[in-house]
Amino acid sequence: LGINGAVLSLGFVVGTLGGGVITSGLSWRWTMLILVIIGALVLAGALALLPRTDVRSRARLDIPGAVLAIVGLFALVYGISTGAQAGWGSASTVASLALAIVALSAFLLVERRHPDPLIPLALLNRPTVKWSGLLGFITLGMCGGTSVLLSLYMQDVLGYSALATGAGFLAEGLTALIAGMLAARIIEGLGKVATMFTGLFVQGVGTVLMFLLPAHGGLALLLVTSGAMGFGHVLTVVSFITTMTSGLRDDEQGVAGGLSQLPQFLGAIGTAGLAAIVTARSKALAATTTSTLATLGGLHTAMLTAGIVCLAGAVLAVVCLRRPVAAAS
Repeated sequence: LGINGAVLSLGFVVGTLGGGVITSGLSWRWTMLILVIIGALVLAGALALLPRTDVRSRARLDIPGAVLAIVGLFALVYGISTGAQAGWGSASTVASLALAIVALSAFLLVERRHPDPLIPLALLNRPTVKWSGLLGFITLGMCGGTSVLLSLYMQDVLGYSALATGAGFLAEGLTALIAGMLAARIIEGLGKVATMFTGLFVQGVGTVLMFLLPAHGGLALLLVTSGAMGFGHVLTVVSFITTMTSGLRDDEQGVAGGLSQLPQFLGAIGTAGLAAIVTARSKALAATTTSTLATLGGLHTAMLTAGIVCLAGAVLAVVCLRRPVAAAS
């Protein structure tokens, strides 16, 4: 998992620089086309290189559960992502969130009765699974959302080009790469829960200090705070997945592995929530200051919020996971 985190962080570094080069030289649309090409190459490599197995077993597929989960999660992410623009009381937002509640409630009922459920509720109720999943959602949602905010800060406030903005993420990517290489040793020395606490704490402090980012200059502060966020984030990711998948039977590992990836895809909720804070605060400040300073004020408020959420997650890690993990070990 540490190697995986390091490779993902390396991809982040290459992607931000490469995305800046492509956007500056061609167009942002080319970044989407290149993703398709990379995906096709990965698929071809998987078919050609991964070992094949002829071992199969008959199993009943939980199709109703899969459909309800897809509908519920899509409606939830869609409603929160579009709520700030459409209005939280608009018919589309209310309908989307209502559909999410109904579909996810029905999903839990189906899982309780299905003979081979998509997600066994007994597994989902394990403290190490449910609390680690929540903390994973916090670190992924807040880091992903804050990275978007930093992009807006560098381009809309500081006036950076797309290439300069990509370079501005170097500290975050490099410290994340270092964290991925050190994660296994840190977990071995401190333990999973203490590492998760440390990661969320460092990420939270780095994000809170972004409240001090100025309207001009401030490159050193930008690199230090984003670097702290990247380091703490990867520590948290490796430790929460390790905690989530530890102490399980072999037949539970696949489900737990799938659940450990769910916070990554739900991270859009964090991005949408932070974006809504930026929009609301910027509009409130627009009548009393310049558009640039209003945007900066909105970004500051959202960054401070993201940092506080991470610090709250650090406390949750100690309170909710220390005793269950100690008892399991």
